[in-house]
Amino acid sequence: MAPFALALQGIAVVAPDYAGLGVGSLPSGAEILHPWLAGPLQANDLAHAVTAARAAFPTLLRPAGPFVALGHSQGGAAAWGLAERQARRPLPGYRGTVALAPAVRIFDQLDEALHAHAAGPTAAGPIAALGIAPKLIAGVTAAFPAYNYAGFTSLTAYRWHKVLKPKQGCLPADTLAFDGVTPEDLAVRDWQEHPTVRAYANLSRLGGRELQGPMLVITGDVDVIVSAKSVEGAADETCRFPQRGGSAGIELITYKGAGHFPLIQASQGRWMNWVKERLRSPENEKLPACSKKTVEGLRSAFSVPAQLPNFLVTWAPAAEFWKYLL
Repeated sequence: MAPFALALQGIAVVAPDYAGLGVGSLPSGAEILHPWLAGPLQANDLAHAVTAARAAFPTLLRPAGPFVALGHSQGGAAAWGLAERQARRPLPGYRGTVALAPAVRIFDQLDEALHAHAAGPTAAGPIAALGIAPKLIAGVTAAFPAYNYAGFTSLTAYRWHKVLKPKQGCLPADTLAFDGVTPEDLAVRDWQEHPTVRAYANLSRLGGRELQGPMLVITGDVDVIVSAKSVEGAADETCRFPQRGGSAGIELITYKGAGHFPLIQASQGRWMNWVKERLRSPENEKLPACSKKTVEGLRSAFSVPAQLPNFLVTWAPAAEFWKYLL
């Protein structure tokens, strides 16, 4: 939805996979596990990709040529992480970041979802975040192997190791694999309070730190996967943090009626123009002040935004989703 659109505009696109997803093992055969939803770690993957792309295509990409980081969901967190990394270990040519529905504080959203689940079906909250538990447990294990999936239940362990891993299921696939499973059957009780899990949560937390702007942050107010509230909190905390040279330059835009995936296309005109403008801008342009705005949805009274990227799979009964992976 985004890389092809950017390429059609004549922009060189470097789309790296993250550690443990693309190449799954070392030359020795040892498995490379993926630290799910750890934006500061994936920021290193992005930085290395920029360096590698410049080295691989020296006649097309200048060593200090302009570039912009752009990502959605986990990719949005990775892009946000790169903006924070730039404040400490800058790459030349950086012009800014676009973060679409960035998963900046996923453990906070999980806690919010668990409280909403305990309060009953009418409670507000990013309920879909409940299904993120297996990915986070696997991420903790990737960073701290001694944890060894300790938060898995027997049901979760079976579907993760016997269904998803043999099929090399991606993020939407494993979301479907656990759809309809209650939080009680998804992970052991209070797994997120384990000291190793808390350490991982702190390592993966974004916001409230110095970053190199400018940054365009876009959320949807009906996103049940990444809470717009949590993203706004991270942006507010960052804008209050003292930045060398002034403002963090965060522009936060909320699209009404937009869910997690439709948000990409609903906001395409805005982020596409933003990227083009930044690529043309001088390197040391003065950062704008932090700002917020809301964009009204188009024909939102008639449209039904999907929450999953593959609408065909959602035609199956909820309890049968995971079987369609076989």
